[in-house]
Amino acid sequence: MKNCFVKALSLLTSVAIISSFIAGCSDYTDNDTDKSFDFLEMKCDSEVSYNAKGEFTVNISVDNTTFADTIDRNDVEVFYSDINFSSLPDIDAVEAVMLKDNEYKTVYADVTSVSSVSDHSASVTFSDKFFSTNRPDCFFIYCNENTNTSANRYLSMVTVRYPTYSLVSDTTQVLSDSKLDKFKLTLDKSTFASDISADDIILSGGFEGSTVSELDRIGDNMLSLEIKSENGYSSGDDGFITVKHSAVTDAPVDVSVSVSIISPKVIFSSSSFEASTNYAKATLILSDCMFNDSVTTDSFGCDISDIEIARFDRVSVSEGVLYLSFDDKTPDDVVKLISDSSFSIDESALNINYPLSFVINPHSPDVTGNITDIAESGSDFSVTAEFTVTDGTFNVISKNSFIFGGDYAKAVISSITAQDNSATVCFDIPKTSSAETAELYGTIGLRSGAVLSQWGTQSAIAPFPLYFSAELSRAENKTQYNESLVPMLSALSSYSVDFDNDSISSILNIGMGEKSFKDYYVPLCDSFGEVYNLIGNTEQMVSLNGISLSLHNEESFLTVNRCLHDMKALYATVNTLNASLARLISIEEQISSAKDVQELDSLNAEKNEISARITAVYTTKIKGKSFSQLLSDVIYSYCDEKGALGCFDSISDSNYNWHPQSIADKNMFRKMSYSIIINAAVIEFYCEPLSNSEDCREVLKGLTDCLVKLSDYAEVNAVDSVEDSSIFSTTLGRSFSLVKIDSVLNNPVNEISISDITQLENMLASGETLSKELENVGFNMSSVRYIVCSDSNITGRAERISSQIYSFVGRATLYDIGVSKTENELEFSNYYYSITINDEGVPVAIPYVNKYYQLYTLK
Repeated sequence: MKNCFVKALSLLTSVAIISSFIAGCSDYTDNDTDKSFDFLEMKCDSEVSYNAKGEFTVNISVDNTTFADTIDRNDVEVFYSDINFSSLPDIDAVEAVMLKDNEYKTVYADVTSVSSVSDHSASVTFSDKFFSTNRPDCFFIYCNENTNTSANRYLSMVTVRYPTYSLVSDTTQVLSDSKLDKFKLTLDKSTFASDISADDIILSGGFEGSTVSELDRIGDNMLSLEIKSENGYSSGDDGFITVKHSAVTDAPVDVSVSVSIISPKVIFSSSSFEASTNYAKATLILSDCMFNDSVTTDSFGCDISDIEIARFDRVSVSEGVLYLSFDDKTPDDVVKLISDSSFSIDESALNINYPLSFVINPHSPDVTGNITDIAESGSDFSVTAEFTVTDGTFNVISKNSFIFGGDYAKAVISSITAQDNSATVCFDIPKTSSAETAELYGTIGLRSGAVLSQWGTQSAIAPFPLYFSAELSRAENKTQYNESLVPMLSALSSYSVDFDNDSISSILNIGMGEKSFKDYYVPLCDSFGEVYNLIGNTEQMVSLNGISLSLHNEESFLTVNRCLHDMKALYATVNTLNASLARLISIEEQISSAKDVQELDSLNAEKNEISARITAVYTTKIKGKSFSQLLSDVIYSYCDEKGALGCFDSISDSNYNWHPQSIADKNMFRKMSYSIIINAAVIEFYCEPLSNSEDCREVLKGLTDCLVKLSDYAEVNAVDSVEDSSIFSTTLGRSFSLVKIDSVLNNPVNEISISDITQLENMLASGETLSKELENVGFNMSSVRYIVCSDSNITGRAERISSQIYSFVGRATLYDIGVSKTENELEFSNYYYSITINDEGVPVAIPYVNKYYQLYTLK
């Protein structure tokens, strides 16, 4: 940090210097300053203004003597000490510390002329070619014995005023999917260089990767520019336009302006949807925009004429209720009609002057279950299962409501506890092993009337798989992401089915670089059981109790859960085939090296038996759907524009302050999803040609298309590791770097604010500090104690203590990162210069430091 706060001292409000500091200065004056060098006080201009060339003229005057007629520039020295603050450790000393020779240097300006104005006043003109780099807090003006008739040495100090400029944009927000935007920038209190070009503009934040396509200087302090982006901007991260200080007249630092990047959309609240005969009510929430006061029923449109928009009630600037009416429609007909429609809001009804389209898509109820406990009871297993309804509620359920199949076919229910969308069911089944090794696979469905839709109709739930493994439930969680999963998806998407060959070897021999698909697939199958726990971890994380309450999070929660229901069903089905599939792969290898016809016949017989077993499961309905349809639904709901992956990432981010903290959760979800999908796709590619389906080619073409979409989506939405100094804050929605600052001279446009820090702290666990959290996400906090915020109040004062001592004090509102506390008017800098004459006979300013804290900011 270069000269910390004092570079703008004359702009800052006064702060009293505490008496103990003055005493400290006196002590060091007595101990370390040669009293043989006495200086009389000379009046001088109180300040000079920064200019990039470092050229100044100041007026000096004396009262008790007169300037000599022969005064010239050789008798005057203009100098300062350039302290290397960036190399100093934090200092808080009772007695001031004299800086070492390598911690500062004395810089002498070039005095170009000294001219007498009167007997008691003169004008000094000087320049410093290092001024813009060193940016000193003051200049000392020294006049030797030859300058005055009384042969005294005179000294004075003049502070440097560093102006601050503001940059304003007429465009304050842009759409994230925009490709070209125009901005008019206005600079306060200064002018742009006449030769300013696009090279003088820095685009950062959400504008990273964009280019300045046009730039015009339309006035001394006005710029017109266009920003072009090939793929839109980074939504959620403000965009920053920075003009380099070299392109601004006499600006000591760059000047910046921030622009919000928004993704306006309409969120439909499925949980509050209502429908009855000829009527529906839908709650809508706006994100990144607001309703104007002028919004009315006429502001809404629908592409189906059978739907009449009857009324709209604005609840707040971001929420409203839309009422729809129909002719002669049942509730189920109403829902189907609405789901097939597209709605719109006129731009005049929104503050963004941009129309929005949206859909209202009420979902039918879906149920999933987990076995939470198995205990041995005589010759039975006592099983406890928990069931959850998404997009609906339990109605009246009894022992007759459940349809059991598979390992649960002989279930006898002992108790049912149900409330709203959750139910706990205890039942007994014949024991097949010990509770420690139990592995159960069966199906459970619910008869009509057990579940109600959001619009009040009674629904039946088709049988869905319910899988349990005592061994896997105790297994160690292994969530490390497998980097080969996305390439495996890509390889599968390019597979061409050989309809004349039912061998699985053609699938496994798909090329993946120097290896084959099999080299990656077999280890994946071996670890497929880990996915069991990943499903449980995901379900535990995705709960309304674990996320901040908002409609956006609630809808994300429902979207992920709907996808999870299908994934669990697909996993349970695939997992029952895993052992058979592994044996089938082994048989394929043995067939190619069979020793004789007898061995070959035996292997082929076993292969046919296993193929029939796998195909039988493949052709069974799951949740009332075919295997291929369920897999297609999983892929579609996973990578749709508003699909499960984006929603899961959003939920994960809402649980943390910073992007790195959500990486493990996001990779967990990806590993689980891709593992299930890859296994299911291999089974479909193998089984569909054997199933004698009339539309076999069409089914497999549909799978290939889905996999192409998924692999492309997976590559684009890979989890970014944190490899640079910029880390994305999910709480605040933008990226930050930890940087040392020049305090007053720092450009605060994209700095963190005190209110931002409060937001971050509100999400910290009990007993945690923000310092520890920042360290955990990758910032080096070893030398950081205080954070400066964009709204910090920084003040300072320069004062002459004696004929040789000039002191500087800085105070600010700072955030103490170690104790998580805001400190108002904290003294962070306290030092002084002692002026003396060195062995060469020229004046020097020796710095002494009582207190100094290196300041940082998140920027």
